[in-house]
Amino acid sequence: DVVGCAVDIDARTISYSLNGSFERPMGVCFEGVAFAGGLRIAMSASPGFVAEFNFGASPFAHEMPPRHAAVNDVLERQRRKPTLAELIAKATSGAGEAEGGGGEGGEGRGE
Repeated sequence: DVVGCAVDIDARTISYSLNGSFERPMGVCFEGVAFAGGLRIAMSASPGFVAEFNFGASPFAHEMPPRHAAVNDVLERQRRKPTLAELIAKATSGAGEAEGGGGEGGEGRGE
């Protein structure tokens, strides 16, 4: 089975799917969520349980809901870009070539 999780920051909801279906008993699980401070991903399971996580580094097994993006895509868009002043300062300091900022996404298979 594939369990998916969709977070709608605008609607302040968290929904779950099973094998691509958001129909009951799946669907919106939490409403009115305050996303201040970001999100943390967590899971609990019994000993011996095996899971793979995919945050968008690999194609998803099922389509995402409309207006949603993979975590990897969001992180890539938010990746910090150096300002022009930082690039000039680094280039003139003798530190070598200016480089872009950091950030990384998850990887794996499943949803």
